[in-house]
Amino acid sequence: MVHYTVETKLNVHDAVNTLEKVLKSEQFGVLWQFDIRTYLNELMTVNLKQMCNRIINKIINNLEKFFFSNYELLGLMAVSGMRDEAKIK
Repeated sequence: MVHYTVETKLNVHDAVNTLEKVLKSEQFGVLWQFDIRTYLNELMTVNLKQMCNRIINKIINNLEKFFFSNYELLGLMAVSGMRDEAKIK
């Protein structure tokens, strides 16, 4: 296993650009870049939306059960189609 460390006072963006230029001058190429900060933010956003959708659907399921089991008592008609609208987009 090889370990090689270089310290720099450049910010991340400038350090990456400099590294790409040096690699290109040595006839190496960069196939892809992985921005961990952006990836984690996207992952957190997706997970938060999924969690909110689960909570909303649980609330709606409980409301449907309540209304369907008590609609005569409450004098209400059963509401249909609530689940289709309960999504965060």
